[in-house]
Amino acid sequence: MKGKQRQWFLDYLDKITDIFHKDGEHFYDLWCAYRYQTPLSWLKNFPKDELAERYMEPEIVQRTPPARHMMTCQSHAHLTANILLLIEQFKLQELRKEISRIEELQVAHYAEQAE
Repeated sequence: MKGKQRQWFLDYLDKITDIFHKDGEHFYDLWCAYRYQTPLSWLKNFPKDELAERYMEPEIVQRTPPARHMMTCQSHAHLTANILLLIEQFKLQELRKEISRIEELQVAHYAEQAE
């Protein structure tokens, strides 16, 4: 990158860095509110009753990796725990009203900058 594209990108990095320095914890909660469906679907589809009774059967064990991953991958475990905490504290719905803040930052417009 060079010229206006490079400057736009550097400004974008400054903007994101500033957000995380000033409001990082809240922004992480927003990210959790944005991603809440994935961990909940992993929990929903986890064959816990079948696994407890039939843990030696390959067809049951083959359905466990998403939930195992959710519990053993540090970032996904933290994401899931925070989502469950936000639900318990009745904060998820309020945070979902701010999702546009996340979506706006996901779209990079540096390519649109003319040289």
